[in-house]
Amino acid sequence: MLLTHPVTDDWRKLVRKELDAGGRGAQARLVEYINKHGVKCSSGQLADILDGKYQTSDVVELVHEYFKWPPPLAPSASIDAGELAHVGARMTKEQRDLMARLAGVLEGKTGDEARQMLETMLAGLESRKPPTK
Repeated sequence: MLLTHPVTDDWRKLVRKELDAGGRGAQARLVEYINKHGVKCSSGQLADILDGKYQTSDVVELVHEYFKWPPPLAPSASIDAGELAHVGARMTKEQRDLMARLAGVLEGKTGDEARQMLETMLAGLESRKPPTK
């Protein structure tokens, strides 16, 4: 099973550079390689990933493999993942379950969409008075 990895602007630029160097049909060959390795991916989906419509993807490892790049770092090796793990360790199970639901709502959103959604939620929470005991 492949891990979902972050898709950064730098990574997208490197992939585009390799595809450009590969000439006509390079993207189609990459998509074919991804599909042969058990991940369903269309040319349109790959284009969306490379256009920044997704912040994470399960094709990152296969792209690295296809271009003979070193494997990407495991997602948990990133600073953000470490921070999230630290925060999660201090939460109750109920709080972690709610955060997982929130992640589900944000999944697939662009950076601006996700930021706006989070800011709206935080503003709503901050405007509420804490319950009195």
